Amino acid sequence: MLHRVESALRKAGVDCRTHVTGFNAYCAVRQGDLDKLCAVINALGREYRPGGLRVWLNSGSYTGAPIAAESLTLPVLADYESVTIGVPYSQGNYSVGRRGSVEVVIVEPRDVRIVAKRWIVEKADWTEEFGGEGATAKPIAGAQVRTRGRTHALEGEPIDVVYTWVDSSDPEWQAARERWAAEQHVALPASSNDERFINRDELKYSLRSVWLYAPFVRHIYIVTVGHRPEWLDTDSGKVTIVPHREIFPNPGDLPTFNSHAIEACLHRIPGLSEHFLYFNDDVFLGRETTIETFFTKAGQMKSRLSPSGFTTATRPGDSAIPTDWASYNAVQLMLRDFGLFFDRKIKHVPMPLKRSLLEEIERRYPTEIARTRASRFRSRTDISVPSMLAHYYGIATGRAVEWEGKPKEYAYADTGRKDFVNKLRAIRKDKPMFVCLNVTRHTDIDLSRQEILLKEYLDKAYPFESPYEKHATKSAVDRLGNVPYRTAPDVERA
Repeated sequence: MLHRVESALRKAGVDCRTHVTGFNAYCAVRQGDLDKLCAVINALGREYRPGGLRVWLNSGSYTGAPIAAESLTLPVLADYESVTIGVPYSQGNYSVGRRGSVEVVIVEPRDVRIVAKRWIVEKADWTEEFGGEGATAKPIAGAQVRTRGRTHALEGEPIDVVYTWVDSSDPEWQAARERWAAEQHVALPASSNDERFINRDELKYSLRSVWLYAPFVRHIYIVTVGHRPEWLDTDSGKVTIVPHREIFPNPGDLPTFNSHAIEACLHRIPGLSEHFLYFNDDVFLGRETTIETFFTKAGQMKSRLSPSGFTTATRPGDSAIPTDWASYNAVQLMLRDFGLFFDRKIKHVPMPLKRSLLEEIERRYPTEIARTRASRFRSRTDISVPSMLAHYYGIATGRAVEWEGKPKEYAYADTGRKDFVNKLRAIRKDKPMFVCLNVTRHTDIDLSRQEILLKEYLDKAYPFESPYEKHATKSAVDRLGNVPYRTAPDVERA
């Protein structure tokens, strides 16, 4: 749509400029060209099926109801600050409306700058693009002036995604797990329970969510014992399987069935970017994200502390679950070394991480890291490095900040609890940015019913194949492209 609009404007002799962000496509037009803009919109409207091309008129935070492009008049257009042009479209559970359209912003001189009349748009200053006075103004003597800098410290930097995954249906893996569990007399009640290893193809849908809603991601690494999902297209060049043996420094620690042990090795992935996101396969993106969703403008990790998941400074009881021990052990290290008590756990969301920070943690706590890696099953001495210790340590050393998030930004649902159906209904309504659908020991809903409910939700929430799948449609692959930064398809659930 941006190409169509820009081409039509230039053909009509309109001096325009374009800009694409992670969320929106903009085309800027001078105030003096309103009459030509209106004529172009009318002409585009007549090219489409009558009433097919729609426009939304905007002023400040107000947006009017869509009208047919061919019916727009100059007096009406002159009363607004921008006009959004698009073709509403629906397919199944998705619809593309104003958010998937092009916003034509009206720009005007202001002092030495050329700025958008609608000041709340992502791209408000167009001075440099139009070559106004501000772009050539003389600098103050002795001062270093940059007309345009980065909008984010990590702009242009690679951001990767890391998953840990296991094929629990593999009979060899099952036999090995049972043999080692018997030999080591696993004591913790939830350290090797079957629910932890149920495979419901969540990884496929989580990857779809990353493809749809994280356009800045460079590469995806999937850490496994060596398993490869049968549907995964490893020839796409966008995803790499990383066997445990490539990242565990001590081969004697393998095989392992302890996610804490595997997580303690993630920074050893060959080729991994300095800044990356760690996903569990039961975590999904629910709407568009940018680098700034996860890292501050200065490049600090945003650590989203849970408002309801509390830690303790006292030793957990014998019936405590492994994550309680892992958080307790991390809290003790922070108390000992920094005098800081972190009283809350981290939300079960994608974890922003720095590779150098994890390397520093390994150097500072070699005994604790080695002991965690050596535990084949979750144990009371474990430390959860990426989802607890790294964030506590990052905050204590200034590489991370506590980030409260926004209301309804995150939704958590336990697939086995009786409120799971209601939670799914709320997720569909609220469209949170992060969704975790966690399998635990709760069996208010039996496992087969859980699988049906989960499958129904994921099929509707993420119906489009990603380019990471073997049978992905050509259109899906074409949409990914080979550009260094791609924009996400702007889709909204109906």
